[in-house]
Amino acid sequence: MERKMKTITFSGSMTFLNEMKEIKKELEEKGFTVLLPDEGGFLGKENETEISVETQRKNSLTGTLKKIKQSDAVLVVDETKNNIENYIGANTFLEMGVTYAPGKKIFLWNDFPSQPNTLEIKAMEPVVLCGDVMEVIV
Repeated sequence: MERKMKTITFSGSMTFLNEMKEIKKELEEKGFTVLLPDEGGFLGKENETEISVETQRKNSLTGTLKKIKQSDAVLVVDETKNNIENYIGANTFLEMGVTYAPGKKIFLWNDFPSQPNTLEIKAMEPVVLCGDVMEVIV
């Protein structure tokens, strides 16, 4: 039986990049194509100017949105950041909306966060994986 969903783009804070790479390996072993977020907007702070930061973030967002367009689904890696469990930041929330609008599937790696936009996140009806890649495959 062939899987319908083949390409998944990851979304989430770049703080979670190592976690994304680990999950990526597991999904690729299951036959999925996995696209990581564009890292271009997240260079070291010491050499950045305000304009270059904005340009880098714009380029990163544009690259990630192109990947979402190519994908069947988005997997949000939502770990603890800034003392917020299952953190979903502004760009990730935007990427979820872009995924939701055409009816693509959204997965949350962990449970819903306790943030002001939690109701809006729930309204997009993401599948909560509870850290289990097998839930993507089923």
